[in-house]
Amino acid sequence: IVETKSFSYRDFYEVRKVDNHLHQSAAMSAKMLVDFIGEKYKTDADKEVYFDKQKNEHLTLYQIFQECNVSPTSINVDALDMQAGHDTYQRFDRFNNKYNPFNKNLLREVFLKTDNLV
Repeated sequence: IVETKSFSYRDFYEVRKVDNHLHQSAAMSAKMLVDFIGEKYKTDADKEVYFDKQKNEHLTLYQIFQECNVSPTSINVDALDMQAGHDTYQRFDRFNNKYNPFNKNLLREVFLKTDNLV
């Protein structure tokens, strides 16, 4: 602190770059997301959680799992497939695909987007 005070002209505003690009969908671990998805399926499978604009109808969590061909008994961290590997670096398209649980964009819309009905 004494050293910092000796340079009175240096402060926070002289920082060259502050990276505030955050992914709130990455705020939980894969295990936490698997547990959350499993719990929601157990307790709210018949709840309407998504509005399909093309079909103009609400879908329940059960219907979404059926449409995505995901079995509630096969929900685990490996099947979730959201761990980044060496092939995701310097490839933004592959990096973004890792935010699709079970490689299904519809499940990202339901569980990771802010404007969902969950």
